[in-house]
Amino acid sequence: MVESAMPNKKSIPEIMPLTGLRGVAAWWVVLYHFHLYFHPLVPTWFSDFIARGYLAVDLFFILSGFVLFLNYARFFEQLTLDGFRKFMVARFARIYPLHLTVCLIFLVNPLAIHLFSSDGVIGGRYDPTYYVAMIFLVQNWGWSETLAWNIPAWSISTEWFAYLVFPFLVLLVQGCLRSKRFLVPAIVAIALVIYLLFWSFGTDSIGQNIQKYGLVRCVIQFALGMVACKFFLVTRHWTIKLWPVYLAGFAATVLMTVFLDLPDFMLLPAGFVMLILGLSDPRLIWPRLFNNPVFVYLGVISYSTYLFHYFVKDWVKFLLIPDDGQAGWGVILVYLAAVFVSSVILYHLIEKPGRSFVRKIRFRRTAAVQE
Repeated sequence: MVESAMPNKKSIPEIMPLTGLRGVAAWWVVLYHFHLYFHPLVPTWFSDFIARGYLAVDLFFILSGFVLFLNYARFFEQLTLDGFRKFMVARFARIYPLHLTVCLIFLVNPLAIHLFSSDGVIGGRYDPTYYVAMIFLVQNWGWSETLAWNIPAWSISTEWFAYLVFPFLVLLVQGCLRSKRFLVPAIVAIALVIYLLFWSFGTDSIGQNIQKYGLVRCVIQFALGMVACKFFLVTRHWTIKLWPVYLAGFAATVLMTVFLDLPDFMLLPAGFVMLILGLSDPRLIWPRLFNNPVFVYLGVISYSTYLFHYFVKDWVKFLLIPDDGQAGWGVILVYLAAVFVSSVILYHLIEKPGRSFVRKIRFRRTAAVQE
């Protein structure tokens, strides 16, 4: 979660177990993008778990909708241009300084290929048109036929689109779901729509054909998270009684998906909703698993981890992995350590100061206009 950008309103305390969950999810993605090298070294069950790390992105989408609704929905009881501008500035400050920095760092890759590769051919991954689109966060809005440059940044592009439509989604959720008896049916209905959509696309997994379906994948699960938060807000005094239902529901969706070999888009979005709801009350015992200082710190720096780990992967692969593609534990530990260290550095030197810098500029301009 991030700080509220509208200080005239009472801020909502951060739900620390969800921050910890975000950290765990970020590292699931980190492991996923190295899963081919883990595969011969770990038990089959753990290899299978890592190979499904792309699902952490779906958890991110639902969690993002949940957290933003929790923090910002009250600012859109009426849609105003000023409220929309403040919200978008807050989101821009949150994601763009680090995104731009990482985009600039990625220019090193094609330069290194040109200078040091045997043939000097840069290849399609470093297409300049895609790079320009990535700078403006529109690279995965359905026009591209492939993913390129910083591969994980596709989801940042789709989240930016979700931010643009967030105020309108708030009005829709608040207007159509005034009665709490409609909330569970709405969650079920959205989860069913996710299943029917991806079934109609003919995909075996929600992680396939990202360049074509990634935007839909993001926005609909983002909306699911918003409705889940609405449900949380009207039922949070029942959480102590409902947590066994949430935990059992999450476990059931995971077990049925694994042992019945169901498509991952069939039950897991609903399962992620129940996981988030079950972690949303820090008074309970089991959310404390995600409320420990290690997981919370990983959650705090998770955006830096997510956005930069692919660059680390590229260079570890280039420098340390031989042509036969075999990597031992030494290489894996170097990759994990480099991801963590770079995440810490980027968070404290770029992400956090960049966010503060953009907000200071906005506050100065607001003060100047008022004067």
